[in-house]
Amino acid sequence: MNKQTCFIDSAGDNEHLCDKELEVRLTELLQPIVSYTDVILDTSTEKKFTIGIHLDAYQKFPNNYDEIEIKEAEWGKYISDWESISDKGLIILRDELELSEILPKGLLDEERISGASYEIQTAIKRTLNNLTFNTHDFTFKDKRYTIICSEILEVCSDEYVNGVLFIVHKHGIVFPTDVPEVLRIFNRVTANYVSKYNSCIVAEIISKKQKN
Repeated sequence: MNKQTCFIDSAGDNEHLCDKELEVRLTELLQPIVSYTDVILDTSTEKKFTIGIHLDAYQKFPNNYDEIEIKEAEWGKYISDWESISDKGLIILRDELELSEILPKGLLDEERISGASYEIQTAIKRTLNNLTFNTHDFTFKDKRYTIICSEILEVCSDEYVNGVLFIVHKHGIVFPTDVPEVLRIFNRVTANYVSKYNSCIVAEIISKKQKN
């Protein structure tokens, strides 16, 4: 799967690959998961889910292009300081369970948290640190939930993780044993797409700076 993913052209024509925010593009890319979560989890009783992705690093357009400095080496032009175009954190793709208040973008960097937010943070970090699929139960507003976490590995890697795909559902669903593998397949495509998206952002920034 790794070698195949390295050569997938997930966008086809890259001209418009990064003309929308990553959240929009990932929602489109993961439409089978976002729209048919109940089918993937093989449940007819639950239709509401919260779905998101945590990414340790991805690129964005800068607020101020004057902060961007382009340098040139033998192998080509590059951005000398990535701080103003680097981002990280949670991207929510679906939230029918209305859990946004316990899923802030910077959840994994927060230290003084408790309750449901802490339980979710712990589950996501467990997958990030151990590169393994895991589930974790938590309570929010007197309701029981389960979060499913699946690792998103770097493109062409079996050892380095860049993120986690997570699905939250009401506690009690017994999902099929092949769910971990199904999510890993989508995660490979996601990793490939994010890599291409990042490259598109950088290319567009360099092109704009050169024109100006």
